[in-house]
Amino acid sequence: HRFPRSPSPPLMARILLTLLLPVLLALSAGCSAEDKRQKTLDRAAEHFRKGDFEKARLEYQNVLQLAPDDLVANERLAQIWADRGATFRALSLYSRVRKLSPNNRDAQLAQIRLILQLGGVREARQELRALLGRQPDFGAALVVLTEAVRDAADWRAADEALKRFQDRGSLQFQLATANQQRFIGEREKAVASLRRAVAIDQKAVEARAQLASLYA
Repeated sequence: HRFPRSPSPPLMARILLTLLLPVLLALSAGCSAEDKRQKTLDRAAEHFRKGDFEKARLEYQNVLQLAPDDLVANERLAQIWADRGATFRALSLYSRVRKLSPNNRDAQLAQIRLILQLGGVREARQELRALLGRQPDFGAALVVLTEAVRDAADWRAADEALKRFQDRGSLQFQLATANQQRFIGEREKAVASLRRAVAIDQKAVEARAQLASLYA
């Protein structure tokens, strides 16, 4: 009996190359796309760091064309659009960020600030209370909660959050306390709290602005 001859080594090599070539090309394309995404992210971050936000915006949008779910690009673009007053565009991007990173408290707070700007005070307060319920020592959220006070019930809820806050020596605690004091007409106490805030941080623009308004 005659048995079929095995393919010659050159033929085997050609067969293997034919089989492996699509895999190698796919891997190469994947690495190239990832390299391009990272390089674009690096350029965007450099523009953002330098304050050239238009160039940063263009680069971050290029990143999203390559990777629509890139967390950094979505969050930076949300910030850029929010700073430009494009509130609805920023809200949409922050919603995506929160889906990609549900525990991103900074993105959640930024979105809440935008909701407040649009007049959604009730929704913002609900979000803030839920956020502070999970993270009672989130000072920036505490300040925003006191800024959203509109009536006595709001004030009491904010006061409870203030009592749970542990870092009494922080800038955020003093700002939140001053907001509460101003709401109930305790002007001198509010001034004292704001002065403590400035003593904690000489560059506390918000505290200085509030002090100026109280003396206007």
